[in-house]
Amino acid sequence: MGVEQYRALFMLVSGASLFFIMLLVLRGMSRRNQGESALELKSEEGWHNKEQLRIVEIVNESETIKSFRLRRMGNKPMPSFLPGQFISFQIGEDEKLIRSYSIASSSESRASLVVAVKALKDGKGSPWFHSLKVGDMVWGYPPRGHFVDPAASSGRRVYVAGGVG
Repeated sequence: MGVEQYRALFMLVSGASLFFIMLLVLRGMSRRNQGESALELKSEEGWHNKEQLRIVEIVNESETIKSFRLRRMGNKPMPSFLPGQFISFQIGEDEKLIRSYSIASSSESRASLVVAVKALKDGKGSPWFHSLKVGDMVWGYPPRGHFVDPAASSGRRVYVAGGVG
């Protein structure tokens, strides 16, 4: 084979390789976008920005950990979420001070949700949370997070974790 034939073969193989690489990249992007769309809130749930939540129960889990049960105003249902997601909160009046806490309640109950907060002596969010009482209001953001089990809806699961967060 001559130089021109090798060049043509090289161009053909290079083009085919680029085609398959782009196909794989686009396929991966499509799968990621499908996964992200499953994590987005349903529009009828109407929670897209920060919203006030009322603390309806506080449970002392240990000397340093408290669980806070939260409800939306007007008894609106909590949005659906997947195990592994979290909620972010504005800490006090500082709109730039945001802390996130894992959701510690079942995704099946939509009346309320629970976050567990461990008091950290040098923390900014946990001491503030631990100073709150039943009836107090907090600013929360909708559930988020991609550290989830994508097959959670395919069957019953039991998750076991150690620690908080």
